[in-house]
Amino acid sequence: MALLGARAVVPPACRSRLADGEGDHVFACSDSFFPHIAAGTLAELASVAVGHLAPMPAGLSFEEAAVVPLVALTAWQGLEGIRLPPGARILVHGGSGGVGGMAVQLAKQRGWHVTATCSPKNAAYVRQLGADVVEDYADASLFDRYSRPGKRFDVVLDTVGGSTTRRSLGVLKRRGHLVHVWTNGEKWIKEAGSEAAGKLNTVSDLAGIKLRGALGLGPRLRMVLMQPSGAQLAKIGTLLEGRAIRPPRISRAFPLDRAGEAHACFESGHGAGKVVITVSQP
Repeated sequence: MALLGARAVVPPACRSRLADGEGDHVFACSDSFFPHIAAGTLAELASVAVGHLAPMPAGLSFEEAAVVPLVALTAWQGLEGIRLPPGARILVHGGSGGVGGMAVQLAKQRGWHVTATCSPKNAAYVRQLGADVVEDYADASLFDRYSRPGKRFDVVLDTVGGSTTRRSLGVLKRRGHLVHVWTNGEKWIKEAGSEAAGKLNTVSDLAGIKLRGALGLGPRLRMVLMQPSGAQLAKIGTLLEGRAIRPPRISRAFPLDRAGEAHACFESGHGAGKVVITVSQP
């Protein structure tokens, strides 16, 4: 769960780790989020481990800062530790989404050549994020075109799953990196037509890819399940303050007393961008 706070009540022993303590503007991603718990709630106040907090970046509104932690940490952790030189090639599936959009920007910070997929209506936005090439995700020729010699990628960041994950292997270099953002098997389930078959296919596909990569027979698989980190979030905040990257776009914001409308808006899938619920500042 991504959190943004106008004030932080911090024990004196922790204040050296988080500016001066009470009154600081901070943001975080708590560990109380899917899939660790099955249900949650909305509230004006929340208790968060101090190690998950980072100072809110200067120049961002509260709404902008609130949509950063979950998607930015997911993208950061997906790419962290992949050591490739400038000019390396990455394909980002879902480049107009929260995680995908952050991945596009973080990859450009490394000097990589970025190809991103999205719908045609979002192509201009993804180019603004820095993508060098933007492809229509529905283009049936996409995987065939990039499976040719000289066109393959060093990294694929997969936020989709299912057949997209399987077909991504064909556009990777033999020892490339497939970064799969955990989706709870949703695409596999949809394609299989039943939850049981979909979950079985999820395990079979990912385990097979992982094993082949470990044996040196194909691309290496990295599974990403975001872990809260104030230290990483602080680095992301520095990039945001320096305008090196931008926060995800916001579709709509709702006050807490209209939370039902916010959930309906989110579940409808309409609108491009994040849905934010605001609370009154103390």
